[in-house]
Amino acid sequence: LGVALWSLGNVVTLGSSVLSTVVFWDNVTWLGTVIAPTAWFVFALQYTGRAQWLTRRMVILLAVEPLVTLLLAWTNGMHGLITSSLVLDRSASYTAQIVTYGVWFWVNVVYTYLLILFGTLLIGLFIQTLIRSASLYRGQIGALLIATIVPWVASALTISGLSPFHA
Repeated sequence: LGVALWSLGNVVTLGSSVLSTVVFWDNVTWLGTVIAPTAWFVFALQYTGRAQWLTRRMVILLAVEPLVTLLLAWTNGMHGLITSSLVLDRSASYTAQIVTYGVWFWVNVVYTYLLILFGTLLIGLFIQTLIRSASLYRGQIGALLIATIVPWVASALTISGLSPFHA
């Protein structure tokens, strides 16, 4: 659900040339953005047999940063903590966003990447446990690691401005 909302928001945002529409769909994107990493980490805990770590306290702690981020994203116009500047560039064949990220955006990036890293490490360490098991399980774990690492690297390249897909 998180990745679907994230993708839907991005697709509609990319096809929009009106700033208010871009901001609305960017807010939809943020809903997916805060769900996906937490859901991945919870999945990794459950998949690796560590569901007992998901105590009520842990779930509340895992929810605090995403809820704060969502609140800040949806009220960004009042404080600029997520994006301090958003301008639409209509000079190309499509409307591109020129974004200057605010302080809380980077807090969210660190939190998100840590959750993805910890979840990926849990899955990676789980390989050692299943190394002698049926090849089906090794394949599943390999697919999970690839499915995590590829978008993570793409995200890091995009945020850092090193993406090969520039306007």
